[in-house]
Amino acid sequence: MDRFVFLILIALMFLTACSLRRNPVKETTRKDGQYDSEFPAQPTHPELERIVRTVKLVSVMAIYERKTFSFSRKVSLENLSTVEPETKEYINRPSTGTGTVIYYKDRDVALLTCAHIVDHPDTSITYYKTEKGLITPNIRSFSVKVRQTINVIDLPEVRQFRILAVDRKNDLAIIGKRLTGLLGQQIPVFDYPLGKAGDLHWGTMVYLIAIPRNLKMIATGMVSNPGIETGRAFIFNSNLQKGISGGLVLALRDGVPNFELVGISNSIAAETQLFLQPDPALEIQDAESGKSYNGKLYLKGHEVNYYGMAHAIAAEAIRDFIRREKQTLNENGYQPEYFFK
Repeated sequence: MDRFVFLILIALMFLTACSLRRNPVKETTRKDGQYDSEFPAQPTHPELERIVRTVKLVSVMAIYERKTFSFSRKVSLENLSTVEPETKEYINRPSTGTGTVIYYKDRDVALLTCAHIVDHPDTSITYYKTEKGLITPNIRSFSVKVRQTINVIDLPEVRQFRILAVDRKNDLAIIGKRLTGLLGQQIPVFDYPLGKAGDLHWGTMVYLIAIPRNLKMIATGMVSNPGIETGRAFIFNSNLQKGISGGLVLALRDGVPNFELVGISNSIAAETQLFLQPDPALEIQDAESGKSYNGKLYLKGHEVNYYGMAHAIAAEAIRDFIRREKQTLNENGYQPEYFFK
């Protein structure tokens, strides 16, 4: 009898174990009103896909007329207009970066980007240096911009955008144009809030959307030194390459879908290294490599990028820039109160 009871108890325990079901635990982001430092519990791709469609490649070509002078001519700013140059040529200075559509109304479109991408200087001067590297007053070359074109790739009318407003100090610019053939058509616009970089903390997770090497990419990073320049700049880590200027830096406030724009990227850490090279006019064949060289040597600079450290312009600077330029934007036919959500 005891054995029969024991077997019954074992059978009941087995049936009970088989009938157990695990209740799913719903992961939630702690609602604290702060930007999140952890990966979100919900999928981000629906929001990110919307945002990516508003990000465009900005391509700029500036053409300069460059005049060069020999050191013996002793050309300075005072007598520059009276001296004939030794050579005169036209040179191209291209630049590319990222822009984001922040406005589309009545066929007027506007994008936010970095000033250094689109605002090439009107003139450029180089001076001769002494053997000790000191700059002399003698001009080596004088360049004047004769034309500049701003194109936005992946828009129906890509050419002839113009600078609507620029802030060289904070490296911000708004470019735009009136589209002529898009009546009734829509262009995706970034309609998320402009956030506050002042609310970022060490370790806040950010998303970078940019177009390095002409390819749209998304990367995540962590904020470091958020108070480096309160309300104007901060640092975050990113493994994306050169070309991220103008890219969106986004943060989540209390989880998906609450993305906010906390800044735009404008540079990565880099330094210029100098090295010697043979006369660039020589045509050196592969078969000659490894042989001794007795010709002239020239000093050349090469920029080395240190990936992993990126700088961003804070949302506060963007907000102040738009407020200062409100009248200028209105005069150009734009309504900045419709910028951002």
